[in-house]
Amino acid sequence: MLHEDEIVETLIELYQSGEEKRKGAYKLDKEAFKSIAGRKHIRGDLLINLDIALSHEGYRLLNFMDSEGYVFLVKGSALAKQLQSLPDEMLEEYTYDGESW
Repeated sequence: MLHEDEIVETLIELYQSGEEKRKGAYKLDKEAFKSIAGRKHIRGDLLINLDIALSHEGYRLLNFMDSEGYVFLVKGSALAKQLQSLPDEMLEEYTYDGESW
């Protein structure tokens, strides 16, 4: 079983390898993620802690484990670039303005 910092290091190495990266995101299914982490079960708090640690390195872990069976590792700059390419109308539609929620 790897420690969280070792998992973070491994995830960053995988992202930087360029293999299986699509549109700036590295996709891992549940079984691949468990294998990398050396765990039989993936707890929500582990994913949160990994996301926090990855954010300090300029990456984010997007957790779709429960709904889609995947996690995505994205570089913050790649995510920002993708968001900037969206039409302003789409961004405005999904922007929280403080009153509509």
